[in-house]
Amino acid sequence: YFATSGEEAVALARKTTPDMVITDFLLPGINGLDTIELMKEFIPDCTYLMITAHRDYCLDVVHEHSDSFFVAEKPISLDMMIFYIKSALKTIHLPYA
Repeated sequence: YFATSGEEAVALARKTTPDMVITDFLLPGINGLDTIELMKEFIPDCTYLMITAHRDYCLDVVHEHSDSFFVAEKPISLDMMIFYIKSALKTIHLPYA
């Protein structure tokens, strides 16, 4: 699934209950951190991957909140994206990790 804003992502997640969410920090509407915080209220077991140019700031915030939250720095190569996704999927024990 694909959303064009934080609010749209939250609404879509309510309908689909994903195992994993990949987002940017800077989004139209609410930012990626706020989007994830809202999603965690109704899908607490979801794994989240944030891709951002603001990695240090996001890591400080994320460190306090969850072990199922990964932060990747932009620019990100396809190989690194695959690495982060596989790492995240292993934390939730999905067979295709």
